[in-house]
Amino acid sequence: MSDNKVLTGINDDGNLTVSEPVTFNHIKNKQVRRTAVQKHLKLKRKLKKDERKKKKMSGAPKQVPRTLESTREKDETMLDQLDESQVEELQYDLTVDPFSKYFDKTYEPKVLITYSDNPLRRNHKEISTHRPEVVLNNFQTQLGNTVSRMLASLFHYDPEFKGRRAVTFHNQRDYIFFRHHRYEFTPNGKVRLRELGPRFTLKLRSLQKGTFDSKTGEYEWLITGKRHRMETSRRKFFL
Repeated sequence: MSDNKVLTGINDDGNLTVSEPVTFNHIKNKQVRRTAVQKHLKLKRKLKKDERKKKKMSGAPKQVPRTLESTREKDETMLDQLDESQVEELQYDLTVDPFSKYFDKTYEPKVLITYSDNPLRRNHKEISTHRPEVVLNNFQTQLGNTVSRMLASLFHYDPEFKGRRAVTFHNQRDYIFFRHHRYEFTPNGKVRLRELGPRFTLKLRSLQKGTFDSKTGEYEWLITGKRHRMETSRRKFFL
């Protein structure tokens, strides 16, 4: 068992106070030693939670973790980097793109999705026939906006909230994670999510105009065979 520092409390500045390192090696009984470690970790989590709560109450700015996602390279295709004329051009493009009729609600999407027992071992009978809400998250570029509109058009534009179903497409570092949840209300008024499945991950390789044609189709975006030339940095993302 490795050394652990004991958290003893929170000082007036809102920081955790730490005592000298302590070991649990002197406890010979394995079960008793495990219980002692679990109590220590529980205390550690509680004190950290109290520290976060105290900082929040004091109005201190929330720290943003430094990740590849938060330090991504800015480029001219990002939606928050467009000037006024580019925004107007984008708004016009959205009115004439292949998904405009869907967002104008002039037709209903018709997609047949077959499935078997999902890997989460949930009973598929728990999934109701109500139309789900669609959540599209973190698509920040013009290409990402096109992809998100394409994914949204797979589902009906008029969700049935009674079913409390929600499907999420979350983009992170150009990987699109799909999740399917049902939200439930607890007796104390809180909301929690219960995953129904299935779950899968998508990675954009190409985007074509019109009907897919691998031989003569016109590509709007293509990374196949160009990855090393296009991915010039770990912090460069396309969606």
